[in-house]
Amino acid sequence: MLEYLTPEQRENLERMSFNLARAAMTAQGAIAEAALRQADRPAALSADPFHVSSSIGEVMSRLGAQPERLMRAQADLFNRYMDLWKSAASARLARRPSHRRPGQGRQALSDPDWSSNRCSM
Repeated sequence: MLEYLTPEQRENLERMSFNLARAAMTAQGAIAEAALRQADRPAALSADPFHVSSSIGEVMSRLGAQPERLMRAQADLFNRYMDLWKSAASARLARRPSHRRPGQGRQALSDPDWSSNRCSM
């Protein structure tokens, strides 16, 4: 896939990957630090050390109060996934003509030894 990207797109992808890795490392450090602080006080250990359960409960209750809105959002998400899948499949098909055989165009598989030595089933 990288061969289809411009140099600027590759650079942006590399920068984003680096930033995501850095964010993951920072989050891991924060979680480890919180766990170490909790370990000093075993009585303070909690199933919800970041106190998010009340927020999650509120979100879930609001979602439950508006089931039609939730269903529309789920249907919209599904449709967008299907659109993404269709565009990816179309782009893939546009780059590979249907008259090609599997492996055709790949250097390793175009070697005559490949054709003469493969076993048939």
